[in-house]
Amino acid sequence: MKKSFCFLACILLYTSCLKNDFPSDLRISSLSSLSGSAFTVITMRGSNFKADPLLDTVKINGVVATVQSATTSSITFIVPFCNGSGNITISTPDATVSGPYFNYIKGPDVYVSGWGAVSTTNFKNILKYWKNGIEVWVTDSTYSAATSGGISVINNDVYILGRRDSGIYSVQKYWKNGIPLNISPGIIVNDAGLNAAVVANNQFWKSGSGLPYTLSGAATSVSIIGSDIYAAGGIVTPPPPGVSAAYTAYAAKFWKNAVLVPIQDLASTRTNSSWISSMAVSGTDVYLVGYNATGAAYWKNGIPTNLFTGSQNSYELTGVYAVGSDFYICGYSTFNSPSNEIAVYWKNGNPIKLSDGKKEEYAMGITVVGNDVYVCGYELFQTTNPTGIFRYAKVWKNGVPIILSNKGKWDYADGIFVKQ
Repeated sequence: MKKSFCFLACILLYTSCLKNDFPSDLRISSLSSLSGSAFTVITMRGSNFKADPLLDTVKINGVVATVQSATTSSITFIVPFCNGSGNITISTPDATVSGPYFNYIKGPDVYVSGWGAVSTTNFKNILKYWKNGIEVWVTDSTYSAATSGGISVINNDVYILGRRDSGIYSVQKYWKNGIPLNISPGIIVNDAGLNAAVVANNQFWKSGSGLPYTLSGAATSVSIIGSDIYAAGGIVTPPPPGVSAAYTAYAAKFWKNAVLVPIQDLASTRTNSSWISSMAVSGTDVYLVGYNATGAAYWKNGIPTNLFTGSQNSYELTGVYAVGSDFYICGYSTFNSPSNEIAVYWKNGNPIKLSDGKKEEYAMGITVVGNDVYVCGYELFQTTNPTGIFRYAKVWKNGVPIILSNKGKWDYADGIFVKQ
């Protein structure tokens, strides 16, 4: 009897020690939703998570999700682009556990164009795009290539802008389904998918015509609306002989059907004054973004406006999209603070920040589908495995981000297209 009592006491003491000296089991107790599409924010509750989000790995059907925040009992994560429904798993350095089945709802197809280094040891740039988070190489590492800011999709055909380094000089091209075409650079396709235009320096081509339209300056953006072709860029005036090239003058310009349309230039008498980098047309309204003497600016129907005034004018505008009476401009700014660059877009002149300034983040391309605003860009991110500072391509939907790059990448995203 005494022996049995002693044996029972030892078991109880050992069990008590286990409870006090060892962590409890990793466990998923609930999810805020058991279904959702990419960019959906989910809260997971349970036990023995890590308070450091970098130590918690959440997967849906094997695809890694972005963990936004974490405590030992709660994790907030973003649903990634998935290849179907499946179980949710959570892993920490201590354990892995499988949770409930998650019903993944497929949304519109999201295409993002960009470029990046082959690897952390091979810094040749490859032209690429991501379709729903899946990386597709357009070029290989034979040549160095980089996108110039655009991607369009008609039916199942993917058109992407770019340039390829032949080893001696850079050749500007566009690619259709990965096959390079020799009219350089940039295909812009109208909404109906019936017309296409390619722009190169001061000339552009319209599909179905082998003859180029010649402009009085250099075009950086082209758009086709019905039978009208819009082009924007500027005119470069070299300095007089013997004068430094630093005094080359740039004047923002805009053309409709190859005819120059007057626009106001706040810096018409100043060297290095103004330029147009992107354009959008909605109805009879034409929106241009670029810069003038006072900094980054946009033009609506030829009238320039600065989004910031005075000392706050420290920002860059990179893209524009217009629909109905609304216009959207993306870019980045420090917002007159000592923080890092903050990714941002403006709707009708009102800023909506996409990042908090804890890391360098940049918004480079924007599009709108229905009530949803999609922005692509990149962030600078420091890692310890591998060690270094890397650039991650990413995409936001209504302010919710998904990282496209894997760890150790040096990627850049500058064009976006969403197909419903």
